[in-house]
Amino acid sequence: MGLSELGISGQGSALVCIKEQEKLTYVTKSLKEMGFSSVSQALSEKEALDKMKYNQYETIIIEDGFGGPLEESQLMEELRNMEVSQRRKIFLVLLGDRWETGNIIQAFSLSANLVINQRLLDKLKEGLTAAMSRQYKFYKVFNDSRGALGKS
Repeated sequence: MGLSELGISGQGSALVCIKEQEKLTYVTKSLKEMGFSSVSQALSEKEALDKMKYNQYETIIIEDGFGGPLEESQLMEELRNMEVSQRRKIFLVLLGDRWETGNIIQAFSLSANLVINQRLLDKLKEGLTAAMSRQYKFYKVFNDSRGALGKS
């Protein structure tokens, strides 16, 4: 199921931060199959930070260990320090072997929208679609109200 079939619009750009080429290719292909119109890849933390300066991504996927330990990541620090109004527009996915796929408490504690265990990477599309649908429904009234007030 693609994003447009869920009624989700504006979810066209994604940034994928994964070093291993095979995983990077798989995730990029999966996002394109889901209907993402633009999928950028970053092979280093510096490259990801540079891309984020000049582009607004609706979805960002970061692999645990990308650019070092997640707890010390400049990329995660940048996302945590972002203005709330800007951060709310980004669906952040963390990929690694430390987390239970779809665990909301783990995701929340990491300031992410979704965590995925890399052993279940083949379920990426299903998990991402379900989580994005929940997020879209959760924020729909809020975003509609802000739009009616002339705020983005």
